[in-house]
Amino acid sequence: MMQVLRDKAQGWIAWVIVGLVGLTFVLYGAGSVFDRGTGASQVVATVNGQKILGGELEGVYQRFMQQTGSQLRNVDSNEVKKELLDSLIQQKALLEATEKMGMSVSPQRVFATLGGLPFLQVDDQFSQEAYVQFLNKNHFTDTEFRKLLQDALVREQLQQSIIPSSFVLANDIQDLAKFMYQTRDFRFVTIAREPFVNAAQVSDEAIKQYYDNHLSEFMTDETLALEYIHLSLANLVDKIQPTDEELQQYYQDNAAHFSEPASVHIAHILISLPKDADEKATKEANTKVEEIQKRLKAGESFETLAKEFSDDKESAKVGGDLAWLTPGEMFPDFEKAAFALDKTGQVSEPLKTQYGIHIIKLLERKDEKLKPFADVKKEVIAQYKRQAAEEQFINLADELNGLAYDYPDSLAQANDKLKLPIQKTEEFTKAQGPKETLLQNPQVFTAAWSANVKENKNNSDLIKVDDQNYIVVRAASYTPAKQKSLEDSKASIKALLIAKESDEKVKEKAEKLLADLKKADEGQMSSIMGDLVWQEKQDVKRNVKDTQHQPIVQAAFTLPRNSEKERSIKAVPLPNGDYALVWVTAVKDGEPSSLSEEEKETYQAQLSKHMGELEFALYASYVYKEAKVKIK
Repeated sequence: MMQVLRDKAQGWIAWVIVGLVGLTFVLYGAGSVFDRGTGASQVVATVNGQKILGGELEGVYQRFMQQTGSQLRNVDSNEVKKELLDSLIQQKALLEATEKMGMSVSPQRVFATLGGLPFLQVDDQFSQEAYVQFLNKNHFTDTEFRKLLQDALVREQLQQSIIPSSFVLANDIQDLAKFMYQTRDFRFVTIAREPFVNAAQVSDEAIKQYYDNHLSEFMTDETLALEYIHLSLANLVDKIQPTDEELQQYYQDNAAHFSEPASVHIAHILISLPKDADEKATKEANTKVEEIQKRLKAGESFETLAKEFSDDKESAKVGGDLAWLTPGEMFPDFEKAAFALDKTGQVSEPLKTQYGIHIIKLLERKDEKLKPFADVKKEVIAQYKRQAAEEQFINLADELNGLAYDYPDSLAQANDKLKLPIQKTEEFTKAQGPKETLLQNPQVFTAAWSANVKENKNNSDLIKVDDQNYIVVRAASYTPAKQKSLEDSKASIKALLIAKESDEKVKEKAEKLLADLKKADEGQMSSIMGDLVWQEKQDVKRNVKDTQHQPIVQAAFTLPRNSEKERSIKAVPLPNGDYALVWVTAVKDGEPSSLSEEEKETYQAQLSKHMGELEFALYASYVYKEAKVKIK
């Protein structure tokens, strides 16, 4: 327990959480603050009886789409949601498995991890303002993000119970050395595509036939330019300039936000007792507790008894000392008992928790204390401006929505009344999208290319880009797609048909040559090769960087060793359209004896880690397959 309380997550686990905050972290989220619509309470799947609601999936989807920006704009949303739902199912199955194993993370560990996240630090201190900005940007409530951290830490706990337990033998290191330092001799010959390109003949009739059969491929791109009004919470915050009197009043009205919480400096003695302990184990634990209480009453020091009896080995080393703790850093029953102690030196009655039986001693106590205004002025200003801006933001969003609806053919009225500028984009296609980052959003894309906006020239509905930004868009100009003429398409069709024919011809030649070489005897080789000449490569290393021949080298290391029955040859397509035949003539394993002891230790650690990661992946796959999943 002491280790849990004192682990402030300043090391690599903090960066694991940072990674979760990127693209993949959306899969761990337990909800979102997005509007979810009528399907929010609909059950979309169950995992071992545990429900996944439509609102949860929609929140994950919206967060995912925001993280990916315009990259998946043209992908069917149902396909994306299907993949995300599968990931949610996997995560819930895995987390349920950790619960069955009794794995848990205390609130204080979550609190400590949160405080140690690098992206929430300002001047090496946890910043509440940075945290609020982060939550808003990524559409989390405080409760949701703490749950995310808790789930991530529990999952990391499971990983750490599996990965470090993996091991490798000396033979494994030798095999790895043979593999890593293996060299190969091979020969290759290139079959050029260019002669087939030059020889290709494409008739006007073939071009017209292709054009007639593929009319949809020869259209001009439809283009669109937008006008839009942007309502930004950040801009509103910047405009608010509170007076000192307003700040002082806010400080007093919200004193709880600017106070140092009450804290207790405690020590404890833990006698471990599992939840499902039998009668004998329970009796033995109670006997120990009674002995400790008796010796405390007799005058023995708490510190000495903690060192002798406590099963919390970390805190036992320092006499049971758990340092200063604040509300939220302890599990509820323990916290309640600790804060119930009000006299220095007071010892609690035995307290039973999920960890066992505790005896707690109060060493010191500090009551809640309001921080001086001067010390928290920056925080007061930030919170005041934020709260005032949010109130304006909600009202302005309502007004903008109403004005865009009441005057559907113009943004001028909204501009005039709300004093929000009308902005304009350059023309863009569906594939390009607008240059403005704000507009690179799935909801904006859907609204902009809807018939209501692009053809009817109406204002869009109010679009929620994220919690800090709303916009309304309309078409400034729209050019529909048009059929290209045969004459305009002729050159591209000819090039396409030549490329198609030459690709087929060079592949056909390579595959025929490969088949002939595999069954030919030595005397036939020369006649089969004709004018083609093998190039020889010797003692090529697995990780060699050969830009010119990289696909050929890679192919050589995927081929099996030569056998008496068949030559080890394969045909390989090259990036420029040519083909190559690659023939491995010799495989020379690396020499394990060339490894130094330091290299052996390094490889052993790396291989053990990789094996552990594989074992964890296999376990996660097993849990997923064994779960009782129903998709609605």
